[in-house]
Amino acid sequence: MSENAGSDVFVESLNSLVNEDDMNAVLNAQAMMLGRFEKTNEMLAKFNHLSMSQFEKVSTEVKGHTAMLHGMRKDIDSIFRRIRILKTKLATEYPEAFKLAIEDIEPHEPQELTNRGQQVPVTSASPQQVLLDIDNHSNDEDVSPSQGSALHTVPSIN
Repeated sequence: MSENAGSDVFVESLNSLVNEDDMNAVLNAQAMMLGRFEKTNEMLAKFNHLSMSQFEKVSTEVKGHTAMLHGMRKDIDSIFRRIRILKTKLATEYPEAFKLAIEDIEPHEPQELTNRGQQVPVTSASPQQVLLDIDNHSNDEDVSPSQGSALHTVPSIN
């Protein structure tokens, strides 16, 4: 008896154990799953391509906006620096006139400002406090003017 004959007998015995219909059902299920996976892969590839192109577009827009904001920040810092220099220069060269001008800026009597149809009381508070008061009243919240908000800060010009 040859070795081929023994292996053929073994393969034939294994084939007789496997049901032909079950094997065809498994092969059909695998082919159907393969088709679904290929379609899913194709859809994911299209989605990735679309996402990449949209990301590139939005990324360039965000970079442009960020650069614009940085430029605006530099401009504002420069403006505030120049205002501080001018205030200091005026205060040293013309102290009396500067003092009178500051007194004229701060109201001596409470006034009413109109903000979106609402009456907002203004006292002789600092400009930052006035802005906080206006902001607090415009939010339709019951917040007293003495409660400052940490989220609403105004840069000092001093």
